[in-house]
Parts: sequence; structure tokens; C-alpha cells
Amino acid sequence: MNTDTQQYDVFVSHTHADIALCEPLQQALDRWGVRYWFDTSSAVIGNALLSEVLSAMQRSQHLLRICTSNTNASSWMQRELGMFLAFETARLDQGQPQGKIITVRFDGYSPDAIDQTRLFVDAAEKPTAASIDDVRRALGRDMGAVVFDGSDADYLWWICKYSRGYVISVKRGANSGSLMLHRANCGYVSSPTGRDPGDWKFTEGGVFKVTALTGEELQLWAQQRNASRAQLVLTCTCLAT
Repeated sequence: MNTDTQQYDVFVSHTHADIALCEPLQQALDRWGVRYWFDTSSAVIGNALLSEVLSAMQRSQHLLRICTSNTNASSWMQRELGMFLAFETARLDQGQPQGKIITVRFDGYSPDAIDQTRLFVDAAEKPTAASIDDVRRALGRDMGAVVFDGSDADYLWWICKYSRGYVISVKRGANSGSLMLHRANCGYVSSPTGRDPGDWKFTEGGVFKVTALTGEELQLWAQQRNASRAQLVLTCTCLAT
């Protein structure tokens, strides 16, 4: 539960119409251990809510803006941007480090002058995993283990981007005590399976994939998932190359 003294790494600015769109990003922020403020209230803006927003923003290091076609008509998002800039000026006057303003653009939003001079992530024409990874790097966070379940496009982007990373393939419903570790460029986890091209699936069929930049991170994921019983079997020949 939030308290009046809680500090946040990120204040997430968004319209209530875009709450569902923000869910993958919230999951990523949780995975990275980011402390963030995200308003899910549907209350009409009033003095109490304004005071809460101002307090949370004052205690947030960075501003993350989720911008869509709904943003253009949102005077409240413009107000949040102005408030953050005002707090940022006050921090600089006090010799405190400058916060980051990160704009994530979806279809229907045209970048403005502020966006063009700050950190900008274009999520309109790329897989969700790619834009989330851009946000991660902007925040300077470690990736950790990433689960791709029901999203082949995102998974294929990841193994192409991080071809020297690591992957495990997990059967749905399985409670096996062992999992095999592969490089991301291993044909076993990067080539289609099934005889019919319509059955070529990576994460949308009977298995899902878990990726990480190190094998140790996947070992930790497997142990946490199976109460320390799962052990990765490092026998795939791709690891020898």
C-alpha cells in the first residue's frame, strides 16, 4: 500500500482509456523492481485527487508518458507534464540530479517539441517486446528472465536482437524437474516446429519460452518456479560454440 512518504522511481502518465494498453509495461516494471506510481482511479479530477497526484509526482524520479490518440485530447496529461517540469526545475535549483522524461508513442500520437528533446520510444511499428526493452534501457535496468507466452512475434524479435542470449522451452502444465538450456540462436528454439507451416509455433502452442542474457538468470527462474527442484540440463550442443 502506498504511503505519504513512499519514493517512486517512475510516475506513469496515461489516460484512463489506455489503462489496458499499459499492462505489459506494468508487468515489466514489476519484473525490473521499479517502484512506480500508476493511477487506476476513474474519479473525476478534484482537489483530493490533484493533491495525491502532485504528492506522488514530487516523490518520483522520472516521468514515463504513455501517448496514444487519446493523449491529444487529454488536458490532464499536459498538466502532469507541466507539473513534472516545474518539479524538475526546483530539483535542479537545489542541486539534485535531473529526472528523465520518457515518451512511449503509440499509433495516433504526434510527438511534440518536448518529446523530441527527451527520451523517445516509438512503439507504433515494432513488437511490444522491442518497445519495452527500449524503456528498460532508458531506465538503466537489468533485463532478468523474460517469459514469452502466446506472443511469437515478440519472442522472435528477442532471439534476433539477443542471439547470444539464452532460452529454455517449457511445456505447458509440465512439472518436470529438469529443463534444457539453449543459446538463442540454437535451431531447436529458433526454427519452426511442426510439419504444416500453419502449425509453426514458438510460444503459442504447447510450449512457452523463457529468455535471459545469462544462463544463471534462467537457472534462478527455474528454481523459483519449481520450488528449487528444477535444474537446467546444460547438454545442448549449441552451448559448446
